[in-house]
Amino acid sequence: AEYMGKSPIEIIKCFTCPSQPEQLLTESRNSQNVKLVWDKSISYEEVHYFIIYTENETGTKFPPVECLGKNSLFLSSLWPGYQYEAIVYSQIVSDATYKSEDSNTVVFSTLPETPLGLGSDGDNISTSQHRISWSDHDSKKFLCSKQLCYLQRIDEKNHRDPVSIPGNENCVTLDVEPGYEYMVWCKRVVEHDGLPEVYSDASPVHQFSVYPEAP
Repeated sequence: AEYMGKSPIEIIKCFTCPSQPEQLLTESRNSQNVKLVWDKSISYEEVHYFIIYTENETGTKFPPVECLGKNSLFLSSLWPGYQYEAIVYSQIVSDATYKSEDSNTVVFSTLPETPLGLGSDGDNISTSQHRISWSDHDSKKFLCSKQLCYLQRIDEKNHRDPVSIPGNENCVTLDVEPGYEYMVWCKRVVEHDGLPEVYSDASPVHQFSVYPEAP
């Protein structure tokens, strides 16, 4: 229809850009997964979130991960002990030009792999030293700066100062006393510039007894 002899005004649909996601941080993590969370103020069905993340050791950039109508996401299949950084932005799905500003950048490390399979190595017949070994790591992508081995005599309340060994080894020789029973456990550690040390979960405890001195 015409209005006062003029053609009707064309009606168009448009969007404003969605708000910038804020307060991006990590909420939980293990050796291969991390949960990212950000501001809860946006929850429109029309808005998708896209998470961009990079592995900093090799500079590997991963394809954007899409998330609809939520303020959290699990990144999975990450590499144990590596450092990553991530940002998130929101976007109107029907038109990719309507994109928010990027959120803050969050930098995080995954946990190193937990040492497994601790056991006494070979014929430990010495009364003053005991050799412990464990399984080598399983991951193709693996990073570890050092390992800490904790030794505690069963009749004592506290463990001794941990023994530090390089991250690529899987055995340690510990000083012990004849005739006593001990327990030992290990953790792996990664260190990245500008971040606190990151510790793996403790290994299962291994218990052993030391031969008494011969008469």
